This record gives sequence, structure tokens and C-alpha cells, in this order.
Amino acid sequence: MASEYNPLLEDFVFPPFDVIEPRHVRPAILSLLKKLESDLVELEDTLEPTWPKLVEPLEKITDRLSVVWGIVNHLNAVKDSPELRSAIEEVQLEKVKFQLRLGQSKRIYSAFKAIQDSSNWENLSEARKRIVEAQIRDAVLNGISLEDDKRQRFNEIQQELEKLSQKFEENNLDATKKFEKLITDKKDIEGMPATALAMAAQMAISKGHEDATAENGPWVITLDGPSYRSVMQHAQNRSLREELYRAYITRASSGDLNNTPIINQILKLRLEMANLLGYNNYAEVSMEKKMATVEKALELIEELRSASWNYAIQDMEDIKIFAKGQNEREADKLDHWDFKFWSERLRESRFHINEEELRPFFSLLKVTDGLFSLAKMLFAIDIDPADGLAPVWNDDVKFYCVKDSCGSPMAYFYFDPYSRPSEKHGGAWVSEVVGRSRALSRDGTLPRLPIAHVVCNQTPPLAGKPSLMTFREVEVVFHEFGHALQHMLTKQDEGLVSGSKGIEWDAVELPSQFMENWCYQRDTLMSIAKHYETGECLPEEVCSKLLSARTFRAGSELLRQLRFASVDMELHTNYIPGGSETVYDIDQRVGRRTHAIPLLPEDRFLCSLSHIFSDQYAAGYYSYQWAEVLSFDAFSAFEEAGLDNDTAIKEKGLKFRDTVLAFGGGKSPLEVFIEFRGREPSPEAMLRYNAPNSHHLPLPWKSTGPHFATRKVTPNKLKNRFKTLTFTDSLRTSLDYEPEEGIDKGSRPGLRPTSQGRLPVVIRRSGRVSRYFWDGNCLQLVCVDGGASFFSPDFDGFRKLFTILGSAVRDFFIPKQVNGNYMYYVKWKFLHRVFSSALQVLATQAMFRAIGIGYSRSLPSAAALNWVLKDGLGRLSRCIYTAGLASAFDTNLKRVRFSTSVMFSLSIGMELLTPAFPEYFLLLASVANIAKQISLASYLATNTAVHRSFAIADNLGEVSAKAQIQTVCFDNLGLLLAALLNMLLKNNQRLYAGLPFIIYPIFSAVDLFGIYQGLKHVHLQTLTKDRLEIILNTWIESGYVPSPAEVSKEEGVDFLWSKGKELWPIRIGCINLKTQMSKLSMMAMQHTSGDDYYFVCMEIFHKGVKRTKQQGILLSIREGASTADVIMGLLQACYIRKALLVRRSWWEKNILGGNDSFNSVFNEWFQVMEDSKQCAQRDLSVLNEQLLGLGWATKNILLSTQEQARYSFVDD
Repeated sequence: MASEYNPLLEDFVFPPFDVIEPRHVRPAILSLLKKLESDLVELEDTLEPTWPKLVEPLEKITDRLSVVWGIVNHLNAVKDSPELRSAIEEVQLEKVKFQLRLGQSKRIYSAFKAIQDSSNWENLSEARKRIVEAQIRDAVLNGISLEDDKRQRFNEIQQELEKLSQKFEENNLDATKKFEKLITDKKDIEGMPATALAMAAQMAISKGHEDATAENGPWVITLDGPSYRSVMQHAQNRSLREELYRAYITRASSGDLNNTPIINQILKLRLEMANLLGYNNYAEVSMEKKMATVEKALELIEELRSASWNYAIQDMEDIKIFAKGQNEREADKLDHWDFKFWSERLRESRFHINEEELRPFFSLLKVTDGLFSLAKMLFAIDIDPADGLAPVWNDDVKFYCVKDSCGSPMAYFYFDPYSRPSEKHGGAWVSEVVGRSRALSRDGTLPRLPIAHVVCNQTPPLAGKPSLMTFREVEVVFHEFGHALQHMLTKQDEGLVSGSKGIEWDAVELPSQFMENWCYQRDTLMSIAKHYETGECLPEEVCSKLLSARTFRAGSELLRQLRFASVDMELHTNYIPGGSETVYDIDQRVGRRTHAIPLLPEDRFLCSLSHIFSDQYAAGYYSYQWAEVLSFDAFSAFEEAGLDNDTAIKEKGLKFRDTVLAFGGGKSPLEVFIEFRGREPSPEAMLRYNAPNSHHLPLPWKSTGPHFATRKVTPNKLKNRFKTLTFTDSLRTSLDYEPEEGIDKGSRPGLRPTSQGRLPVVIRRSGRVSRYFWDGNCLQLVCVDGGASFFSPDFDGFRKLFTILGSAVRDFFIPKQVNGNYMYYVKWKFLHRVFSSALQVLATQAMFRAIGIGYSRSLPSAAALNWVLKDGLGRLSRCIYTAGLASAFDTNLKRVRFSTSVMFSLSIGMELLTPAFPEYFLLLASVANIAKQISLASYLATNTAVHRSFAIADNLGEVSAKAQIQTVCFDNLGLLLAALLNMLLKNNQRLYAGLPFIIYPIFSAVDLFGIYQGLKHVHLQTLTKDRLEIILNTWIESGYVPSPAEVSKEEGVDFLWSKGKELWPIRIGCINLKTQMSKLSMMAMQHTSGDDYYFVCMEIFHKGVKRTKQQGILLSIREGASTADVIMGLLQACYIRKALLVRRSWWEKNILGGNDSFNSVFNEWFQVMEDSKQCAQRDLSVLNEQLLGLGWATKNILLSTQEQARYSFVDD
């Protein structure tokens, strides 16, 4: 039995996949481990701290186990069976024990330390230094420093984790295979493309339905990737989509295949292992092998999340609006299983491309031919079929040889392209068969050549047609081929750091994502997009549309990936096993920040998230986003060279090959990138390519970029303004802010003598020019125009009077900000309204006469008196009110409208009282009419803005017209209701007389409730000071700009006089001499420069009946300031308030403490000013982009009359 042939133990160049069976696994692994243990003992007995005596024999031991176990593991992923699983389980623990024995060898560890400490250390190549450092680091992470019980427990944990990870993946595969949906009615799969139907029919045949056809069924739908995606994107049957979605997100979460206890145990053991090694959490352990730190990874995730959130929200709104436009019943409440379907419909409508119609242009053969041609142009290699040279595990597997420009083999790879749900794991990946190594050379001269597996799950050939791919499947092939290139084109002869080995894990996605970018390069796309039957190239217009669709829903897709990255980091940093919060609670919490609609309560997608529970991405899923910065920047080098310049592209391609692909893990990724690019990475290219709707994703890195550092250098952390804040003395520490390069810190004033003098700020009001003066103790506002404007002897008294009256009339009638045509409009309106009103009076008189009361001699005088005292007073009050409120109709539209609606309701009540108090009829009616006129004025003044908020296609006229129709119809219904009540009660005089008093409170409450609720649904996009404050506070606290709908929820709809209850309120205007803090205000103005368009200072005012003192913040705006200056100033003021509120007690105590505490207040205030300004400068451009992206009207900020006051700067 011992001499029985075992292919796993043979000395092969290419693994004998065709003859390896599950029965070979156990004897091969046990025999191999026995041999390797003997080799290890020999190494430990004879080792010396030299390369030939330590590293080369160690590489031979580790490589032999890696190759054989790699074959077994690979077959488990592509040719799964119960027998193979059982065989692996039998030897898995023995394999882990040997790895721990090797990793915890103190003799080997000491030898590596001796090499590091030797005088020859500086003579070693960089690759060899990195090998030594990695071996020492890995020994520490393998528990080399642990003793006795702790080491034993550490080893037990490692063995248990290996078993749990294996079981997790098996459960995931079995749960995916277990779900089958048999469909016999063609109506149930209406909308499904022909390719998907053919695949479903083929699956039905494999399940025993031999007569199944794509046209007539039956069809079997599964949760395998191609099948599931087709249903979610194309099936019109909503209930089918829901069934599949719920099944997909709950895979492996129940019964015998429940991964929940496995997840909990994995996380518990990882945390215990980290604690044994002296780390706070497992993420810290994981980061030892990455470029990033835990903090930098979290910062990256949060920056990307906040940048993409609003775009994802907009994506969702776009889909909802589109679905409603199709008159679908489900459009009012789209759910998780609807968005992919309607997203695909919107994509087809917007770009006029259909995924199914594109398939014939992307046959696997044409795509791989184009891909290999691209590789030849870029990297000067040839890729030739080599089928038959190496045994394969499935007839669909292809084998290729990679050759250099001279025709010599450089590497080989297997390509297993198609989905096989019954035996093959889902997803796509590249794995090593053998790596390049000179120490493992077969002839002693040339290094061993690398061999790789490239595995995908593409749509297989169906119904006599070749494999026809979606464009996403094309991207996957390019992505995985990028991984393979790094493994195959390495020039690194040190086997322990060749290919992808030894590369920090968050940089390994660079080549793969780099290759994806070529799918969107026109020439490449046209080279792979050829019709499989006719050879016709993809039409030029379709190519352009496909390239344009690249950023379609980019924000949503990025946010989806960030959910996985976020929950990965949460589970490996903050999760407490057995605590009050379950893993699903954490996923739900993360989902609220990374999903535009809440996750379903039963969502158990974690149970199938293999990346972090059975792969190498634990506390590392963020690596995809981290490497994107590198990959996009690398690709931009080719753009800069000129994508149509073949010579330049080839030159850049060779440089990429000789750096990024060649060095392997023998050089730090940052140094490799700098050698290729000539500088550190910049996020600009990533921002450009991930720009939804042609807008940049506004990362806060934008101006300076992330700082990439090797683990040996203390990272220059990019501070995250959105993390949980710890506040201390100033804004710098309270916001954990560090100045960034390129931001002006400004000059910080010293404490100046408080001598009398003029300040560089003047105010122009009512035609007079006044200037602030400091008299040594307090501020004064002194007229400085010498009285020239109104007291000149040459100034005629009548001219003066007319000027004053003209100014008053102009301010009374004319808005402050209108275009030049407005005055012409007003002139013609004057004629229209005067004569129209006169005609209405004549018409009313005519109607009175018609009913027989117009000829009474007493009527004219009574009517005249009624007009003067009732209607006349009402209209006069309406004019005064409208002129007095003026800008409030813009700045506080909802509060004004609701407040005046309450007045209208009260006026009705007063009119209802007139029969009870006839002697006061004229008084009650006049007061009521005044209130009604004011309410009418408010209604008319705000109507246009309300209608505009609902118009989405410049159809304001239509919206207003339909609103009038609604008003007329609804009013008539109200008249009908009143008439019915009168008819019902006409026979009961007592009840009839008391009806108004019974009905009034009920109808009035319903009326006001309806107004209140209606105003809550008015989502105004204009910016006012209050709305801007809500936006900026959200930005500072949560890192994103809220949409108009979100701001509407925060915006008050209550009474106009109920504003201003917050602490440290912010006011825009000029310094009020009664509320200012004299010395601080003086300093603020004294140091205002000609470059500043605003200044900020503190003020103290009295609040309430008791006149208690309260502190506030004043923002004073200079003449000529743009809207950006106003936003900047208010943003700085909000940052200041945040810092002040954190130390509220200190500030209140010292501000109210008098002169003794002024110095400390002064120093702290200007520190806060300095730091807040830097924060505002840093945020402004990003903030503006997001405001524009969400449709906020940033061209003009609507300010009240008091807020429109401006100062001028005098430079003397």
C-alpha cells in the first residue's frame, strides 16, 4: 500500500489533474508532512545564518507543501465532492500543526534575527531584506514569543479557525446549490433574455427534465451568479424577483447549513488570538501585512462613503421617477428586488443600449483574442494556446503558454471560464500553481517558471452558440488576467517574494483594476467587440454609449462595496463576541449608512461573505478601494502619453511590466509605484473615473491626496473630520484637525493696546455712511460723511424731500434683487390693476342694483364707511405687512405661511362672533378682514416658490394652472359640505344657530393640520441662512450634504416667532452696539484685511422675559461678497459653534467673567478662528460640488433684510 502510485507525490512540472482523485489526498499529505518534518529537523540541526544554509532549504520545504496543498485546495474549489471534502478534513489539522511547528521554530527565528543584526545586512538586496523582515514578522504573528499554555491555546485557535473557514465555504456552496426554482408557466419569466432562458432550460435538463427547451421550458432558476443576475435585472415577475432576492440574502443562514454560529466563533477566536499576541483587535493583526493602518483604512472608507452617499440617493430617486413614468403600480414603493430591474430599464432608456443585444459582440473567443493582443502591445509578450501540454480537470479548461518577444516560454496558465454550479465555487479568482524561483530551478540555471490558475464563472456555451458574455463578465476576465500577469511576468528570482507573494495585501489589486480600465479604452473595446457570427465590429455609436454608461450608478455600486468594507472593519475592531450587539445588528447599523434604503431585517448576507470568513480579506476588504487609487493613477500615465500613440503606449507598457509586474514583493508597493509613475499616488484619476453623472466624487483628499507610507514609516495620517470626536481646548484638538498643505493659515493677531482709533469697517444705511470707532472701552458707530448727503447748504429742501420719499416708495414697492425688465413689468401692471379694480367696483354696484338694494340713499354712505374701515383698512394692512416682511417670504416661507394661516383661521372665528356681538360688528369685521388680507398676501407671495419646488421640467406654468384648478374644485367641495350641514340642521334652530361654534374648532384644527402637513412636503431648493445652517451642520457632523427632502424634515414649519432657540445661535448682519463684546469685536474688525469678505465675532444678547444673557456668533458680510463667501463664512461659523459648544461651560464662565478673563478668551477665540477657517477652506470646494450635485440653488442665497446688511472695507 505504501508503494501505491500517488500522483500528488510525483515530481511533476504540470500537476496531473486528470488522474488525481480524492483517495489520493490523505496518504499524500500524511506522507509529505512526514518527509517535510524530517527536512525541518535536519534544517534546524544544520542551519547557519546565511542565505544558502537557511533561506534556500526553508523555501524548498514551504514550497513543496504549498504546491501539493494548493492542488488539493484548487480541486476543492473547482471540482467539489463529498469524498474530497472528507479527505481534506482528515488531514487539515495535521497540515496546520506542521505550519505552526515551522512558523514557531525558534532556531529559524533566531537565525533570521542574526542575519538582520549582522554586519552583512546592508549588503543584502532589497528583496532579501524584505524576506528577512517578513519572516521575523510572520514568526511573531505565529506566536513565536508565546510560552507554554498561551502557545498551546494559540495553536488550538489556529487549527479551529482553519476548520471553521473550510466549513463556512462548504455551507455557502451547498446552500447555493440547494436552491432550485422550477418554472413551467412562460408568463412567470416574461422579460427574461434568450440567453438566460437557454441557461435555465439547460439546468432543467441536468435536473431530469429531458424535454426542456429555451422556448417552452420548463426552466430551473438557481442562485448561481449568471442565473440570479438575469432574473433580478430582467424578470418582469416581481414576486419571482422577491423570492430570489430573499433566498440570496439568506443563503447559509438556517438549518444544517447555518453559518451564523461559525461566524460568531471565527470572530471570537480571531479576537482571542489577537489579544494573545498583544493586539487590541484582529484588524491590528491584519494591518501588519498591509500598507494601511486601521485608522487610515477607516478614514478611506468614510471619505468614500460620505462622497458617494448623495449620488446613491440621487440614483435611487432617478430610478423611482423613471418607474413612475412607466405607470407601474410598484413605483410608489420600490423595494430591494426592484432596483436592479428598474436600474437596467433606466440604463437602457438613458443610453439606448441593451445588455442582451450586446452579448453577440462579446464571445469569449473574441474577448480573449483582444485581451491577448492588448497584452502583446503593452508588455511585449505572446500568449499561445498549449492545450494538451498539461492535464486539466475539466474539458472546458484551456491551457496557455506566455512567451517573451524571442519566443521563449516565460509562464503558463490554466483558464477555467464557465460556471458549473454543481461542483464549482462562485466568483472569480487567480491562484498560484507554482511561483518563479531560482532556488527551485529544475536545471540549476534557469529559474522555475510560474504557473497560474485563472478561474471565472461566465455564462457557458448554450444552444449551439459560443459563450456570449455580458460586458460585466468581460470586465471580470480583464480583472483576473491582471492578477495573473503579476504572477507570470515577475522577474523576481527570490521565490519567497516573487509574483504576488510578499506584496502588502492592499496593493495586490493594482494590476487587476489597472487591466479593467482597458475595457473602456475605445481601441481595446473595438478590438474585442466583434459579432460572433458575422465578425462585424460594434457600431461606433453603441461603443460611445457603452463608454458613457461607465459611471451609471457608480455612487450606488461604490456604496455597496463600502458596506462590505465597513462591516468587515466593524466586526474586526469594535464587535464584542457575546455582547449586546449581534453581527447582524452591526450589519444593519452599517447598512443605514451605506444603503439608500434600509436592509431587510432578515438580511443575512454575512453568511455568504466568503471574502472575510474563508478568504484572505478579513479586515482587508477595503483593499479594493485602496488599490483603486493606485490603479487609476497608473492608467492615467497611459492617457497622458496619448492612447492613440502606439510608440508611447508600448514604452509605458514596458515600464509598467518592468516595475509593477516585475518586482513582486521584493520592493515596497509605494516605492514600486513611484518608480513607475515618478511620484506618489494621486486620487485625481480615481475621482475622474468614478464620477457619477459626470461629476467628480468629491473626496476630501482631492487637493492633496492620501499619503501612502510603508509600514516602517510613521504614517502621516489623513485626519478624518467625520469620525467620533474628542474635544479639548480648541478647534484644532476638538476636530482632530491638522493643517493640510496648500491651505493658508493666515495671520494670528497679537493683543493690541486698546487705544482710541478708527476701525477699517464702514456701514452704509439710509443714505448715510457710518464708521466704527473704538474709544478705549467700547465701540461707537459714528457718521463720517460730514452730513454732505442731506445737510449740504446747496441741497434744495424739496429735492431732499422727494429723494427721501422716492427712496421710501422704491423700497416699499420694488424687490432689492430683480433683473432689468422688472420695472417695465411693474409699469404695465400698474395700468392693469388700477383699471381692473375700478371695473370690479362698478360690476359689484351693478349686482347690488340688480337685487334691489342698490337704490337706497343710505347705502352709498354706509358702503363708503364700510370700505374705509373694513376693506380699506384690510388692504392697507396687507400693504404694510407685505412691505414689512419683504424678504421673509423667501427666507422663512414655511413659517410665514403657517403663521398667517393661523391668523386666517382666527379671523374666521372673529367673523363667526359677529352675530353674537352685533354692536361690535364693524370692529370685529374690520379686524378679521385685516387678518384675512394679510393671510392672502402671504399666500400669494409664497405660491410661486411652492409651485416651483414641485416643477421638475420647467413646467411652472402648468403646475400653477393645475393648482388653481385644484383650488377651485376643493373650494367648491367645501361649499358643498357647508351647504349640506345647513340643510341637515335647518329644522333645528338652536343647533343651527350654534353650528358654527361646534364646527369651527374641529374644521379649523383639520384645516391647520392639512396646511402643516402639506408644507412639510414642500422641498425648497433655494438656500436661505437657516437651510444652509442645517446643511452645514449635517456636513460637519456626518460628512455629507443632505438633500432638499432631508433638510425639509429639519426645517421648521411652526410660528415665525418661535425661531432661535438653539445655543450659540449664528446671526448674519452688522455689529449691534448693544450686543457686541467690545474688545473682541474691535479686534475682529481691526484685523479685517482687504482680502477678507467677511469676519466673525462673538456677541452677547438678552433673551426672554427675564432678560438672561446668552452668547451668540455674528457673521458680518462685506459688500461685493459672492455666495461662495457667504457659504464659507457660515461654514466657519458652524465649525466655531461646534467647538464652543463642546466647552460651553468654560466659554460662558469666561465670557461673562469681565476683563479679568479677557486675555484667555482672546487667545482661545483666535485659535478657534484660525483652525475653523482652515477647516472651512479645506471643505469649500467639495461642499459646493455636492450642493450643485443635489440641485441646491447656489447661485444666490436668500437673506432677510437684516441679513442683507453689508460692511465696506477702508484701507487706511
